[in-house]
Amino acid sequence: MMKIVNSIYRVFLVGCILMLLVVPISAEKNTEASLSVSLTDNEISLLEELSMLDPTHNDIDGEIVSVSKLIVKQEYMESLSHYSTDDMIPLGPIGTNYMTMYVTVTRLIEAGYDKFQLYSYFRWDKTPFFQLTDGIALSWSDDFTLINSSMTLYYEGLAHTGYNNLKAYLSGVSPEKGVGYAFPKLYSIPGPGITYSTSLQFGAIRAQIRKLNSSGTANVIAKYVHSKLSLSGPSFSYGNGPSIGVSIIGAHDYREVCTHWSY
Repeated sequence: MMKIVNSIYRVFLVGCILMLLVVPISAEKNTEASLSVSLTDNEISLLEELSMLDPTHNDIDGEIVSVSKLIVKQEYMESLSHYSTDDMIPLGPIGTNYMTMYVTVTRLIEAGYDKFQLYSYFRWDKTPFFQLTDGIALSWSDDFTLINSSMTLYYEGLAHTGYNNLKAYLSGVSPEKGVGYAFPKLYSIPGPGITYSTSLQFGAIRAQIRKLNSSGTANVIAKYVHSKLSLSGPSFSYGNGPSIGVSIIGAHDYREVCTHWSY
C-alpha cells in the first residue's frame, strides 16, 4: 500500500514540475501575441477591409506593422474641376470614385537584419475613359536595400478573366530607394473573326527590403500613374524623403498613399 502511495506522490510531483515548465512558455507566447497587436483600431479596420479585397496580401510569414489607405478630400478634388480631361497636364490625384489604394509594411525575420515587405494594393472602382499603359512604384527611406520585387495583376474580359502577371515589366529601379513597374490597363486577345478586350481590375506591388540591424523610423510611398493620351507608359525615378518622379509623354493622373514604421 505504501508503495502505491509513493508512486502516486511521485507522479503528482512530476506533474507539478511539468506545469511549472509549461506555464512560463505559455505566458511568453501570450506576451508575444499581445505585442504583435500593435496596430491602431483604424489600422486594424483597414487591414480587415484589405483582407476582404485581397486575401493574399500577406501570404508570407511575418508581422504587419503598418497599414494605410489614402482618402482624397473632396474639396481638393473640386479645386481641380476647372481642368478639362483633354488638358495635356497631370491633373493630380485620381478621384475617390475611381480607385481604392492601400499600403502595408510587414516585418520579416532574418538574423542580423531588419527586413520588411512593402506592399501596395490598388483597385479600379470605376473604369476610366483612357485605358493605355499605367504604372505603380514604391519608394522608401533609410537606405534599405531591395532584395526582390513582384507584381500581381488581375484582368477581366470575355476571352480571359484571371491573373496575368506577365504583363508587368520593370520601369525604373534604384536598389536602395525604389522600384516601379508599367503594365497595360487594357490588352486585346485575338479570336475567330473578333478581338476580345481584357481590362485590368486590380493589382498589387511587393518589394522585400533589408538593412543591417539598426534602429529608426522609415517611410514608404506608393504611387499609381494613370496614362491619358500618352504615347508610352510611365518610367519612375526616386529621390530622398522618399519621393517618386515620373517621366511620361502626355497627360496623366496619379494617386499616392504612404505610411511609416519603426525598426
